[in-house]
Amino acid sequence: MACVTCYAQSSRNARIREIFKPKVVIRIIVCIPTIWFIISLHIPLSITIENGKCSMWAGSIALYHSLYICFIAAILPTSLMAIFSFMAYKNLQRITHNVHPVSNAAQQQDSQRSEKMRLQQRDLQLSTMLCVQVVVYMIFTISYQINTLYNAAVLIIGGQKSAERAAIENFVLFMASSFLLNFYSAASFSDFLTSGASRKELRQVFFLHQILIH
Repeated sequence: MACVTCYAQSSRNARIREIFKPKVVIRIIVCIPTIWFIISLHIPLSITIENGKCSMWAGSIALYHSLYICFIAAILPTSLMAIFSFMAYKNLQRITHNVHPVSNAAQQQDSQRSEKMRLQQRDLQLSTMLCVQVVVYMIFTISYQINTLYNAAVLIIGGQKSAERAAIENFVLFMASSFLLNFYSAASFSDFLTSGASRKELRQVFFLHQILIH
């Protein structure tokens, strides 16, 4: 949704910008948790208890959950993030090319050059942030998706597992789940590392906080 909003707010189409104005974006943010709760409702409904542990790897639900993870958690968000990030970058490029600052004849060339350099730097930072977000999302989620497909395939094939193999699979599942959950904190750090504007704003926040304390 951040990539979609970035595309909409950089669009030359006034109707698209109106749809994603700040008030609407806030409403979308409020609605997203409810929507995701409904989408993933099959998870609590399909969990069973086996050997004293919660499990949902039983029967056809395992294959369904694997396909759900691959599509909902991988293909759909990654594709949408990449597409709208690219479209937002193209919108910003058009805005940069169409900028013609008003100035007198003597200063016009220097002013236009400096303005375009400023806009190009801003576009580069934004496009870098969006691309890094997509890459970070793929890195932190792909292991869980692969592990989910592996578990589904093992259930379909069948056969007995040794204690050592079960321990290894449980460890891999734990690590993959940890990567999946840690993406949400890693996203903030990726913005901080790739955006000078983000770092500058954070320094200003700390500076104001120190002033308020003293």
